[in-house]
Amino acid sequence: MLKINDVSNTGFIKKLLPPIIFSIMATISIFLYSDKSIVVYFINAIILAIIVFFLNEKFSLNAKNISVVDLRINAVFKYMGLIVALWAIYLLTYYPGLMTYDSYSQFKQAINMDLSDWHPATHTILISLLIKIWYSPAVIASFNIVLMALACGYFAYTLEKFGFNRLIIWIWVLFIAIIPVNGFMVVTLWKDITFSAGMLYLVLITLNIYLTDGKWLDNKLNITFFIIATFITLFSRHNGLYNLILFFPILIFCFKNKYKTIIFIAIFTFTSYFIITVPVYKVLAVKPVVEGEKYSVFLKIIDQTLKNGTNISDDQKKYFNSIMPLKEWEKPCSPYCADSIKNAVYIHGSKFLENKNEFYENFFSLVKSNPRVALKAYLNITSMIWSFNRGNVVIPQSENNKSSIKQFNLKNENVFYTKSYFPNFKKVLDMDIIRKNILFRPVLSTLLLIFSMLILIKNYDFKIIVVFSLVFINQFFIMFTIPAQDFRYLYINFLTSGIAIVLAFYKKANTKYH
Repeated sequence: MLKINDVSNTGFIKKLLPPIIFSIMATISIFLYSDKSIVVYFINAIILAIIVFFLNEKFSLNAKNISVVDLRINAVFKYMGLIVALWAIYLLTYYPGLMTYDSYSQFKQAINMDLSDWHPATHTILISLLIKIWYSPAVIASFNIVLMALACGYFAYTLEKFGFNRLIIWIWVLFIAIIPVNGFMVVTLWKDITFSAGMLYLVLITLNIYLTDGKWLDNKLNITFFIIATFITLFSRHNGLYNLILFFPILIFCFKNKYKTIIFIAIFTFTSYFIITVPVYKVLAVKPVVEGEKYSVFLKIIDQTLKNGTNISDDQKKYFNSIMPLKEWEKPCSPYCADSIKNAVYIHGSKFLENKNEFYENFFSLVKSNPRVALKAYLNITSMIWSFNRGNVVIPQSENNKSSIKQFNLKNENVFYTKSYFPNFKKVLDMDIIRKNILFRPVLSTLLLIFSMLILIKNYDFKIIVVFSLVFINQFFIMFTIPAQDFRYLYINFLTSGIAIVLAFYKKANTKYH
């Protein structure tokens, strides 16, 4: 417990840095584009942060002896069981699971095995295998529920193993299970849910490696678990590859005592990835997709700058007209979503991909001559990441669209129509207060994660950052590739912020590993 009289002024100020930094960041995120007083925001944010900080000082727990290799499956299933049961209620409320355009598109590919890598073909093959067992979207939602609940159960077991109070663990488990954000997400048929589960497993694995100073990797079963988690992340969303390319060097740097094991896992993972995505994809006749998806942010900045810029040269107009006629660029569209402009450019052949150097040269020339307009365009398209009140964040819908089901001509279309077994509960969940609340703004999760990490650094050491490094690597890539304000892209931030908050109330002691 913190006693002000027992510490120096410098030490006390150092301890207050986490809430102060959090408050400044939160204030900036809320205040931008707001008409209210910045002073009010700052006072509210810093009061909340300091309260949480002092609670952390008072109620932090210490570790006990830990078994590196002891994995009690029954303990994991104990926590997992409650989560599965409560998420099953969400599934029955939105039976057979929620779907969007992407969901129908991938389901259609899975039925016909007409594979395109627009959605990772490996994930589509997984869906194909699942629907052979049970031809219903519910089988995919059930798979996601089990996969995500297993990760949450594993974390709860980790807390138990490290000496957390059982009551605190069960409160966390209940919170994770009943909060609507998770309930909506796990019953929505997006590859991003599987991807987020894979990322969550890797965060929990890194946590165990950190808390045992690498000894967790001495067990072969743990290494196998690690590899499976990398596969889930790699093969369910395309940016999983880039995340891991940056993640493994960080892991090697932080745990030099286990560099051989980590390098082995990395080599096995990437070798398997390239074997599957090159020769195996060729055998399966997987159609490649246009590479331009990663240029969404660039195209949106160009779009908004051409519309609103005042210093555009004739050469710039000529170049961008060669990509797509200027009259197409001039069509009105939302400043917060790149999908329409990205798709329009694709329709015109994505010619800019033929000479990327020329594209970048003209892009940066346009930005340089219209810096304020370009910056505003960037802040708008990425507003979900940093702002509480700009743009509308896309969340799971309340029922499946019948016209989309007919559009894709899906077999046994009645299987896809929403049928709620708990209609009254559905009415509650469909209220704006549930669906349009602040929890669906990823910036909140990110700020809470940063705040918790600052406390964790104080309670542990700077090396604790490695545990959540993968989450920030993912966010880094999303900042340059985000096509729309879609919560699913940063769902992992929400999941891990809850973990970081719990860990912030645990102080590492002189722990012994056996």
